[in-house]
Amino acid sequence: MSGRSFTFGVFAALVFNAALMAMPFTVLGAWSAYRDGEVYKYTLTPQAIAATRGTLDRVIADMIGAEADRRASWAAFIEREINEGDYHAAQGLLLAAPAILPPADANRLKTQLPPGARDDQIGAAALSFLPQETQERYATPLSTNAFVVLGDLRDLANDAQSWVRGERVDELTFILNGLGVAIQNDANASARDGASVVKATRRTGKLSPGFTDYLRRRCFAAIPPARLKQNLTGALEKAPVGEEQMAVAAAFQASIDPAGYQRLLGDLAHIQAMANAGGAPVAAALLQHAQNGADLGRLHIIAQGGDRAWFVAKRGGAPTLLATAKGTLQFTPTMLAIYGALALNLIALLFASSMTLLEAVQSAFSGPRIDVSDEDEVSAANA
Repeated sequence: MSGRSFTFGVFAALVFNAALMAMPFTVLGAWSAYRDGEVYKYTLTPQAIAATRGTLDRVIADMIGAEADRRASWAAFIEREINEGDYHAAQGLLLAAPAILPPADANRLKTQLPPGARDDQIGAAALSFLPQETQERYATPLSTNAFVVLGDLRDLANDAQSWVRGERVDELTFILNGLGVAIQNDANASARDGASVVKATRRTGKLSPGFTDYLRRRCFAAIPPARLKQNLTGALEKAPVGEEQMAVAAAFQASIDPAGYQRLLGDLAHIQAMANAGGAPVAAALLQHAQNGADLGRLHIIAQGGDRAWFVAKRGGAPTLLATAKGTLQFTPTMLAIYGALALNLIALLFASSMTLLEAVQSAFSGPRIDVSDEDEVSAANA
């Protein structure tokens, strides 16, 4: 082997091994960014909302099936939801009527609606296509965007004292309560509503393990538990009798990590916007289907479908529901950095492997090399 070949082989081996060692870290970084919703975002545009609602309607129509009498089947589905007392689901079926009813009925329904009809107009018009008995049984529940109350500062102070004493406290719920109760500012207003929805959903026990872990990481990054406990311990020890509540509020505020806090506020604002679109109960029902942080953007758009989303969430499950989101994919700086590193890693591996293979092929076809000194020895022997 020549000196040049040896040097090139060493270089290729170094590149290959370095890339191989870096591969687990770049893959883990790419997966973590995807899981936490940092790679891409769904933009809430009129086009995305309209496309998502249309997809929800088609999914509901597919659930009805292709029976000969679709109108009768649609009415039977609504009857079932009324019998179960689920008027959100029944309303979702009404809203999807233009996509469910036979063409003649669907066209007649559309002629009764103004351009860009609102959901309440669609529901009211669709109601007349139900049998009279079903219309009489149907009752629209009071719509509400009311949020679950997180509690007051006194409750938070009691929990803080228990936690400092070493008693068992759910740290995730505790920090969410503190976020909504102890931190009072304009930026935190929407986050309080989002935290309320999270707490309500968590009480049902139906938050997925993946999304629960995501929330726990976000909350602990916003207000690190070790820092919070240290600040609470000191504040409560120094607080005069009767002023424990203000001491707890000050400890929460002093424990905030600014970068983590802003990321958590963004997530909770997403959830609050979901509740504004479809109501707090709909937002809580949708949140049960989030598997990771990336699903928040999808659910934000899906929530714009109102009770359509409720019905699909109830009858279709998480994969079907999440697939209805038609957001606009955005390439973020975070995504470019993380996936750029992964691409460079793969290119380095491919380059080193290709060059090593090429060198091996060249050596195989060129035959053994004979040094000049070996040629002189051969000539002398022949002489």
